[in-house]
Amino acid sequence: MEEKTKDKVPWVPLVILSAILGFVGAVWIGFLQPNPSAGETYNLGVVVCATIVTPIPFIAISIAKFLSSISGKKMSLTTLTCLYTVTIVSAYYMSTYYPFALPARFFTLRFINPDDARYIPSFMAPPATVTEQLMAGGIPIPWGEWAVPLLYWWASSVLFGLFFISISNILRARWIDVEKVPFPHTILAYNVITGTIGGGAPGTRRIANPYVLGLIVGFIYQVLVFTPMLFPWFPDIFGWRTQTCPGGWYYLTPDSPLAGIIGFTNFNKNPLLISIAYLAPKIVLFNTVFWYLVLLVLMQAAYAFGYYTSVPGLSGCGRIWCGSDTVPYGDPYKWILVSNIGGVLALVIFYLFTTRTYIVDTIQAALGKGTLLQAEKGEPMTYRNSYLMLAASFVLLLIILSTTGINLAAAFALILVTAVWFIAGVRIYGLIGFDARSGGTGMSMMKILYPPPADKPDTSWTLSMYFAGTQASDTPQYGWAGPLFASMAAYRLANLAGVDNKNVFKLILITTILAPMSSLLGFIVIMYTFGQSRLQAPNVIQDTINNYSWRALSPSYPTLPPHIPYILAGMAIVGFLTIMHARYVWFPFEPIGFLTATTAHTLLEGAWTMFTVAWVLKELTLRIGGTKAYENYGSPAASGFFLGYVLALLLMGIVSLIRFFFPF
Repeated sequence: MEEKTKDKVPWVPLVILSAILGFVGAVWIGFLQPNPSAGETYNLGVVVCATIVTPIPFIAISIAKFLSSISGKKMSLTTLTCLYTVTIVSAYYMSTYYPFALPARFFTLRFINPDDARYIPSFMAPPATVTEQLMAGGIPIPWGEWAVPLLYWWASSVLFGLFFISISNILRARWIDVEKVPFPHTILAYNVITGTIGGGAPGTRRIANPYVLGLIVGFIYQVLVFTPMLFPWFPDIFGWRTQTCPGGWYYLTPDSPLAGIIGFTNFNKNPLLISIAYLAPKIVLFNTVFWYLVLLVLMQAAYAFGYYTSVPGLSGCGRIWCGSDTVPYGDPYKWILVSNIGGVLALVIFYLFTTRTYIVDTIQAALGKGTLLQAEKGEPMTYRNSYLMLAASFVLLLIILSTTGINLAAAFALILVTAVWFIAGVRIYGLIGFDARSGGTGMSMMKILYPPPADKPDTSWTLSMYFAGTQASDTPQYGWAGPLFASMAAYRLANLAGVDNKNVFKLILITTILAPMSSLLGFIVIMYTFGQSRLQAPNVIQDTINNYSWRALSPSYPTLPPHIPYILAGMAIVGFLTIMHARYVWFPFEPIGFLTATTAHTLLEGAWTMFTVAWVLKELTLRIGGTKAYENYGSPAASGFFLGYVLALLLMGIVSLIRFFFPF
């Protein structure tokens, strides 16, 4: 770990930034053109789906670089690390998921489906006569009607934020100081930061050519992707308008020559993922490629024996979602149960088992004894206070969830599911830069713990299922788990830059309190000013209870029974890989690559394509040029490409905003 720097923290501008950034991010999304996919692709918070790219920290660092260069005043590592901290936390509250999916869908459900809306308490959403105003806009905001719902959604986000920050504080030393979990996104940020201040590690002083080249290529690539969206006459060089989802995955069609390869779903053609995965550990990349090849062989063998017969007639995304005979859901493998549920459970359970000594040490330190007492001086806060914050936030979450009508037992289970799913998520994300377990399968686990009632579902079951499928287990940018991902990333950067963890923690805490409300206010203001009828804001209108909770009523959800044997099989596989990898250095297999290769969202996004390219490039770099080539050329080029891509997102967003006010 670097020696801690003593530079002064510019608290006032950072706190102001944390208070306004969410507002700006929500308004930005509302203006994006020319269609809802622009909001998903060019927002400032989180883009590219499970890759969880957060543009705003890199944009803020670049602006800081510009201001530093014109003023002649060199910005310190402390200032830039603190800037990263505020912006990375804010990013998770300014995407199309929060606030535009949730809580917006609860608001609009009032008039979309009044029958389902009866499950939503009055303090979670105003009456239909009020929420309908979001559609037309152009009227004064009735703040009295909105005050209580906004306070509820803010409080739930803050309490889950405190819950996850305390978990991050407890695990920080093990993950960041001991295991050196890389967090590829954060390494990219560190490379940009050290380049910004003109110093840093020796390797970063020599990055000019590969870094600048990567930046130019990344910038041009994204400009060429976006321009055909605005101008239909512009050549679609990368075929982004043809069978391509907004994040860059190209889906197979039934008439493709490759349609007969059952395990093929989508191909990813977004090289941004290469720049991230290139910085992941080689063993994780190798395992991702290896286990995907195993999946292809197993799927083809099963097809030869009469399984997955509907798959050749389905297009890429349909091979994931359409029916019970699809790649992740069909017999005989049921990967959704093996990997997305059993594997996720086992990843957390067996990780805690293999690190039980560390967990016990933190508990002993919280009790005022043990070997970590001296070491905790460098921690964000004492282990005692972290455990107290964990316990207090857990109790307060039980209370706030129970006020919605969820019974205490269900609320308890929901919090545990949320913790398990996102600890697994941030572990995978930290090692390969991709949240492979995302997709809402916590609802499947919650259904096992809380079976559907025999008669008509009540509020407790309905809301439990809904939250379990969205905020509790889908993406961290839904408003609950963002601080876990953001705090781990911030602590990783603090470790690289030698910045005091306590200052970073304070900024994480401040931003977690201020950013959610700032974002909610921005959403209300933009919707009341212009209305959904004039905006292209995505995700706002959806019959959300019907799309989630009622789906869980089906006996065939998440797939046809039986379920438990497959979940246990997944736990056994991941448990075996975890223990063997932890115990034997020579053992070539590990669980992160297995889960990344076989979970539904990786298959949906065709991420295996770019993981394979990243693995090959990293192998070639290290074999031909060694670590010097990797540090002086490979890593800087990847960082430059990533930054160029993100800066193009900013430019395209600005062009999009101009188009809103001056159509062209």
